[in-house]
Amino acid sequence: MRFANIAYLFSLFALTTGTCADAAIISYEFSGTVTSVFDNNFSDSQNLIFGTPVTVGDSVSGIFTYDDNAPLIGPIAVPSGSASQFTQIQPQSISVSIAGLQIGSLGDFTTVVADDVEFAPGAPLDLFSIWDGEPQGFSPFTGTEIMANGEVETGGIGLSFQDTDGTAFGSSGLPAALNLGEFETAYGRIDGSEPFPGGGAPSLYSIDFSIDSISVTAIPEPSCILPLAGLAAILCHSRRRRRRT
Repeated sequence: MRFANIAYLFSLFALTTGTCADAAIISYEFSGTVTSVFDNNFSDSQNLIFGTPVTVGDSVSGIFTYDDNAPLIGPIAVPSGSASQFTQIQPQSISVSIAGLQIGSLGDFTTVVADDVEFAPGAPLDLFSIWDGEPQGFSPFTGTEIMANGEVETGGIGLSFQDTDGTAFGSSGLPAALNLGEFETAYGRIDGSEPFPGGGAPSLYSIDFSIDSISVTAIPEPSCILPLAGLAAILCHSRRRRRRT
């Protein structure tokens, strides 16, 4: 009878883990370096981005998260190959820290995956981009809300990974993992604007930075964690009963 119970418990484990493998919330940590900064308030002696001085060469660190089973918005029309857009329902899933400036995404955002897209003959492009902003093709649009040092501001934030020999992906579906070594170009961009004190044209900001390293952690969905926790409780209860007998 004991062996029958153990077999039953292991069948539950197999069923649970098989269900959890269908989708994962994938989180990456990354680091990089500021490559360019723009602030249209030329009266400043420094580039002040939302009140924080940022200079070329500053270190960048951050995280981004996406669901590899996110709903498909639809295909993107491309000359060749394939490209798709996906809606990510992961609030505050992009976060960047630069020289004391903390920038984060708000609400839903978009991921774009391209496979073997050729804008010029013989130059296939594979691309993965993640943007909190309105996409136009493969580029971000400034105009949504982001968090800047704990305040809601107007702006956009995003990351892009580009493989110029078209070998990183085999389809335009969301990847289960990203390998930085497969991409010739990896960068991030932050755009923002603020009302200018006293009126007039708004202050406009932008920061570009390289992505020099990434590390990934796949996190099970909450719907998978609960069954696993319940299974652990059953196993513990079964073990206590055996000890009493």
